[in-house]
Amino acid sequence: MGSVTFSIPLDLATALVEAAGLRYAVETGTYLGASALMLDELVDEVWSIELKPEILEQARANCYGRPTIHLVEGYSPEVLPALLQQVPGPALFWLDGHGGTFGANDTPSHIRECPVLEEIALIDDYAHAAGSVILVDDARAFFGPLLHHRPEDWPTFVQVAQALGPGRYVTVLDDVVVAVPSAMRPVVDAWWTGKLRERDGLDAHPYLISKLMDPEWVEDFKRVMG
Repeated sequence: MGSVTFSIPLDLATALVEAAGLRYAVETGTYLGASALMLDELVDEVWSIELKPEILEQARANCYGRPTIHLVEGYSPEVLPALLQQVPGPALFWLDGHGGTFGANDTPSHIRECPVLEEIALIDDYAHAAGSVILVDDARAFFGPLLHHRPEDWPTFVQVAQALGPGRYVTVLDDVVVAVPSAMRPVVDAWWTGKLRERDGLDAHPYLISKLMDPEWVEDFKRVMG
């Protein structure tokens, strides 16, 4: 799956925005506004939803002077329908509107701790869904319970992948579920292979790799090593 990250993978977002010509971004889970600010550097307008008013006030202060960032208070499944009517074209969606990933009791009991399936369903009803891309944070949480207070509020990865549905290339990279139009798979794959080269340095060892593919060399090596 890759490394655990704690914010939007900016290099992947940049590649997707450029490849798809996206001009808008929608985020669920503003928190203090850091990712909204990053997205604002990539696109013309950003809409970001935050459930908790006291956190949203801090985000407003952090995003002050950025008129292209629209901060919205509320529970994402309830406010997304009206918000999406304001977004005039395909968008990059960063879905991080879920709580409890580190065991913090930060979600009111009357709402779902992870509403990502509802969010995906609403995005699919959006007029520009076919040209949009979706990134979902905290992929590790869909493979089994972490320190959630209410694990029953969390779908499995299979459920998330099925919700993202046919017509999209769906994968998990660096703790992020990635869903893009099928034609954009090469963009995602190119980003990921670039990451692997950076991390593992495979291109720096072509000679050794070629030797490891030679059974005679491997046997000689094993004899020398005893």
